[in-house]
Amino acid sequence: MGSTYIFITVKTIPKKWLIAMGVVFICTTNKIIAQDSSLLLSQPKFEWTYVGKGNDNYSIYIKTEYTSFEKNAYPNPYYKGWVKESYPTYTYKGKTYKNAYSLTLYGIDCNNNKICTLQDILYNGSGNMLSSSTGYELMEDVVPGSVGEEIVKKACLLYKNK
Repeated sequence: MGSTYIFITVKTIPKKWLIAMGVVFICTTNKIIAQDSSLLLSQPKFEWTYVGKGNDNYSIYIKTEYTSFEKNAYPNPYYKGWVKESYPTYTYKGKTYKNAYSLTLYGIDCNNNKICTLQDILYNGSGNMLSSSTGYELMEDVVPGSVGEEIVKKACLLYKNK
């Protein structure tokens, strides 16, 4: 099966529309060469489900589809799922950002009520990355009454039946 390519000038269709249509694109000098997204197997969906509010009045969302199920993980299998935290204002390295957000990849063990942080990325309101860190696959018990408990509850409801 051959690839389908679309050639359009940058000024014709805004970049955000191409992203909304699920098209992967490569920018060149004044043209976009886009490959039909139906040919891509790993095109991510970013559908978010509201989890609740954090202690500092930030909103928490979880990606509706899990990234993967690590069935051979030791000592217990777990789901990998992305969580988005949206901050009205966020101070990082002495500078305050409006509408900043973080994306965190968690490991979630539904059978044992445990969670771990695998990756954490902080963005400013324009979507520029401010920081990134990688965690470890060390599962910890969920703290009762915490944001982590709410994340695990929502993730297990969403993921276990898929």
